[in-house]
Amino acid sequence: MAASSNNLFTFSFKLVLFLFVLGALIWSFLIPYAPDVGKDRRYAYTLNTFNKEENADSYDIGFFGNSYSFTAYDPTIIKNKLGLNAIHLNSGSQLIETSLIVAREALKKNKLKYVFFEVSGGSLRKPPKGNKDYWYYQTIALQEIPLSVNKLLHVKDYFPIKDFPEYYVSSLSKDAGRFLRLNDINNYHSPGENEAFKMASDKVYFSYNGFIANNQTPVEDAEFQKEFYRDAYISKTKEVLWTDEIIDQTKDFIRFAKEQGAEVILFQSLKIYKTYYDDSAIRDIIKEFDNVKFLNLNIDRDRYSLDAKSFYNSTHLNYRGSYQVTNRLVDSLSKWYNIPIKNNKGLDFKVFKVTDYFYNLEKSQDKFIKLTFDSIPEILKDHKLVIGVYPKNQNLLSDKSKERKRKSDDFVVDPITDIIDVGTAKVIIKKLETRISDSSLDKIKIYFFKKNDTLGLPSNDIYNNK
Repeated sequence: MAASSNNLFTFSFKLVLFLFVLGALIWSFLIPYAPDVGKDRRYAYTLNTFNKEENADSYDIGFFGNSYSFTAYDPTIIKNKLGLNAIHLNSGSQLIETSLIVAREALKKNKLKYVFFEVSGGSLRKPPKGNKDYWYYQTIALQEIPLSVNKLLHVKDYFPIKDFPEYYVSSLSKDAGRFLRLNDINNYHSPGENEAFKMASDKVYFSYNGFIANNQTPVEDAEFQKEFYRDAYISKTKEVLWTDEIIDQTKDFIRFAKEQGAEVILFQSLKIYKTYYDDSAIRDIIKEFDNVKFLNLNIDRDRYSLDAKSFYNSTHLNYRGSYQVTNRLVDSLSKWYNIPIKNNKGLDFKVFKVTDYFYNLEKSQDKFIKLTFDSIPEILKDHKLVIGVYPKNQNLLSDKSKERKRKSDDFVVDPITDIIDVGTAKVIIKKLETRISDSSLDKIKIYFFKKNDTLGLPSNDIYNNK
C-alpha cells in the first residue's frame, strides 16, 4: 500500500513537472511568435514607444480615441507653439470604454499633464453586439494593454463575451489569445515588430508620434458644398449617447486623473457636416470636477478656412484641415491653462521668411522636415530650395551623395509646385530618405539655388552641432 502511494506521488510529481516544463517552453518559444487577432501597427508602435523606460515622463499630452483624432491633431504644431510633447495613443473605431482603459494604463506609466478623449457620436455610440468589425477593433486595442483587475472588471461590462469569446480572451490578454491560436502556424511572426513605424505611401506627408498627416484624394467639391453648409441633423427620437454607465466610467477616470495631477479634455472633432451635440452630461461633469474641459471643434466653423481639399471623407481630415484644427486646439489650451504661445524667430532669406519649422530624424519614425511661411515671392519662382543634411561621419552619406562628392545628403524642393496651401498659411513638407539620424547629425542647412543667381540670398542653419 505504501509503495503504491509512493508510486502515485512520484507519477503525480513528474506529471506536474512535465506540464510545468511544457508550459514554460510554450510560453518562451511559441507564444512570442504565435499570431494575434490582428494588429494596428501605428497604435502598437506608439504604445511601445510611450511605455519604454527611457521615455518615462517624456510626454505631456496623450490623445485617446479613434481615427478622428490621429488624422487631425499634429504634435509638431503643438510642440512648436506650446513646447508640449504630444502622442496619439488611439486606434481605429475605438469606443470611449476602451479609451478609458487604455488611458488609465498610460497614466500609470507616464505622468501626462493633459489627457484628451474623443467624444463624438462614433466614440460613444455602442455598436450592435453582432457587429464583428467593431469588436475586432476593440480587441486589437485592448490586447496591447496588460491584464489588470481594472481591465478585467471594465471589459466584461461592455464586451459581448458570448458572441465573440475568442476576441474577449484576446482583449484581456494578448498571450492568452495567442495560446488559442498556437495551431495557426502559417501566421506566426517575428517578435519586436513594434520598434518602428513608417509610412511609405505618397498619400501621407508624414507620420509622427502616432499622427498621420494625410494627402488623400479629397472629397468632391459638390459633396463639400452640400454637406458643409447644410443644417445640423437632429434626430426625432432623442438618442442618449452619454449613458449612465459611460458617465460613471468617465467620472471614475477623472478622479484617477486628478490623483495623478492630470487635466482631462473631452472634445468633439471637426466633421464635414454640422452636428447637434447634447453636452448636458458634460456640463454636469464639469460642475462636479475642476480638472475637466470640453472643446467642441465642430462649432464656430467660420473660424476655419476650409474647402473640399480639407477632407478626404465626411469625418477625416487631410493636412489642410489638420493644420487649422490643431491651431484652434492650441489656442484653447493656451487660454485655459495660461500657456504662452511661442513666437519662433524663423528663418530669414532676405526676400522670404520661414515663420516656423520642424524636423525629425528619429530612425524609428518618418524622417521629414516641415517649413511654414506666408507666401513665396515671384522673384523665387525659378529657384530651388535645397535642404542639406550633414552627418558627423561621412560614411553615412547616401551612395549618390558620395558619387557627387557632397558633404551632405541634399533634398531639393520646388518652392512653387511643392507648396501645400493649409488655408491660413503655406507649408512645405519633405520626407528625408537618409541614413543620418539625430545622434549622427552635424548640421541641417537650407538655401535657395539657381544657376547664375544674382540675388545673393543667405543660407540658414536650422541645426548646427558646433
